[in-house]
Amino acid sequence: MKYDFTELIDRHGKDAMAVDAVGKLPGFAPSKPKEGFDTIPMWVADMNFPTAKSIQEAIIKRAQLPLFGYFQPSDAYYQAIIDWHKRIRFN
Repeated sequence: MKYDFTELIDRHGKDAMAVDAVGKLPGFAPSKPKEGFDTIPMWVADMNFPTAKSIQEAIIKRAQLPLFGYFQPSDAYYQAIIDWHKRIRFN
């Protein structure tokens, strides 16, 4: 699956800590940059790219079930992770 990393989403005003909390939450968000510098939100777990459609669809499908809680990982769960690692190349 190809993914488009060129589409950027403006996250200002959408409660994104990496953007809206800069300089406001010491210890949780970056400090405000020095005068003349721009904020560049480069958090690993909070990217400014859209989530892949397959992930959105899987979350929606799961959220339609009425119960949330812990689950016991099955062999199929672990095999899916193993297969994914075999298919993806990190260069």
